[in-house]
Amino acid sequence: MDFHILLIVPFATLITLIAIGPLFFPSWWNVHYPKVALGLGSIILVYYLVVVPESDRVVHSLHEYFSFIVLLGGLFVVAGGINFVTKDLSTPKDNIVFLAAGAVIANLVGT
Repeated sequence: MDFHILLIVPFATLITLIAIGPLFFPSWWNVHYPKVALGLGSIILVYYLVVVPESDRVVHSLHEYFSFIVLLGGLFVVAGGINFVTKDLSTPKDNIVFLAAGAVIANLVGT
């Protein structure tokens, strides 16, 4: 049996636990979910760092991933501070106008 197929087991376990954990053991799952997710993810990470001969690619990918997460976090922080104030109560039509204007500006400015 190819060992790469066994790498599916931690992912399948996590997906299964995400589905059944909150239903069958919610109090335990709510407390221990981060530990379970990190533990199962660590299995894969250790495999790629120890077993795979090109582990420097994994470290480089982690650096790129971390940079991407920091970028997304910064965008969420900046976008969270945008607030539109109108004189009257907003209507769905006003929301559509704001969204359309934002889409046009985003296409002009870029991300």
